Amino acid sequence: MLTRRSVLQGCIALAAATRAGSAMARPVTGEDANSIRVTTLLVDARTGDRAAIRRAADLAGAHVLDVGTDLAPLLYGTLVCHWRNDMAYPLAGLTSAASLFYLERVAFDWGLRTVYLGRHGDNGPDAHRIDGPECMVIGFAARARLEGWRSAAASTSLRVPASARPLGISQEHLVPEMLRGGALFSWTLVPVASAARTMTLEPRT
Repeated sequence: MLTRRSVLQGCIALAAATRAGSAMARPVTGEDANSIRVTTLLVDARTGDRAAIRRAADLAGAHVLDVGTDLAPLLYGTLVCHWRNDMAYPLAGLTSAASLFYLERVAFDWGLRTVYLGRHGDNGPDAHRIDGPECMVIGFAARARLEGWRSAAASTSLRVPASARPLGISQEHLVPEMLRGGALFSWTLVPVASAARTMTLEPRT
């Protein structure tokens, strides 16, 4: 149950974690100078290999927030509170389709759009489908071979080029994924001011 106390506690916790993540970040030079700064990674509590995911987040100067089955405290007690004070606050994650669906719906109202999306299913040639800037697609493939796909998904979602454009993908494709379950999605949401203002969401083909 959300109360004024829990909302304030959530805002204070996220603000403190964001400052800590900024302190750990590498200097902005070279490639990083043309990147969108992402300091928060949401991770489904059921995701395996969490130690590797946290290491990947640490290397990117980001902190990890666990996502449980009840998204309301996180959405309205933490994220919305923070967006209300800082609209230029991007977000990355490795979550279920259901969590992404609801997070996107709320984030869209605050001007954020999806610029990177990875679907991670069972083993096989189609286990991973990555949509986003070419450098992120290539980066995921390279990292996955070296460090495993979960760590690669976390690393990739936190390293977004400033030239990234909204994907323009409808949320409709998430509905069957929500019904099937099983797959995890890595994603990055950024304010439209940090990317091209492509507002129309077209159905995925």
